[in-house]
Amino acid sequence: MFAESLLDYIGAHGISYLKMTPSLFTTIVDAPNFKEETCRTLRLVVLGGEAINAADVEKAYYIGKHFRIMNHYGPTEVTIGSIAQFIEPCRLESFKLRPTIGKPIFNTKVFILDKYWHVLPIGAAGELYLNGAGVARGYINHPELTAKLFCRQRPGPRGSGSLLEEVPTNSESS
Repeated sequence: MFAESLLDYIGAHGISYLKMTPSLFTTIVDAPNFKEETCRTLRLVVLGGEAINAADVEKAYYIGKHFRIMNHYGPTEVTIGSIAQFIEPCRLESFKLRPTIGKPIFNTKVFILDKYWHVLPIGAAGELYLNGAGVARGYINHPELTAKLFCRQRPGPRGSGSLLEEVPTNSESS
C-alpha cells in the first residue's frame, strides 16, 4: 500500500529525484503501479545503506529508460555518501557478477588496507578506510568507541568494517 501511494504521489507531483535504501526500492519496483506512467518524471534514483539487488535495478530500467540509478556508499561516520557510481544499463550484467560501489567523491580518499594497515594491491581483498574533509573526528561523549573506530596513527583513515577489494579502473568506471 505504501509503495503504491508513493508511486502515485511521484507521478502526481512530478518528483524527479529519490534517495532510498535498496530494500525500500524493492517494495517500489514490486508495486503493481510501478510503470512508466507513474515514474515518467523520475530522473535519478540514489540507492544506499545496504546491498543493492541487481534484479530490482534491471526491473526499473525495463520500465524507465529515462532515469538513472546510482549506488551511493558512506558509513555514518562520514555523514554523507563518500563513494558513488551510476549503475548503467549497459553494465548491469557486469554489476550482477561483481557489484562495485564506485569512486570516491571530491575531498575523499579511499584505502583498501590489511589488518596491519598496509595498503593492498589492486585485486586484493581488505578493509575499506576513508580519509577526507567529511570524516568525523569521533563520537561525542564516547572516547572508547572513538579510540576503537577512528585511526589516529595515520592521518585520518577510518575502517568501515566493509570487506572489499579494489578493482582496476577500466572495469565499471564512470
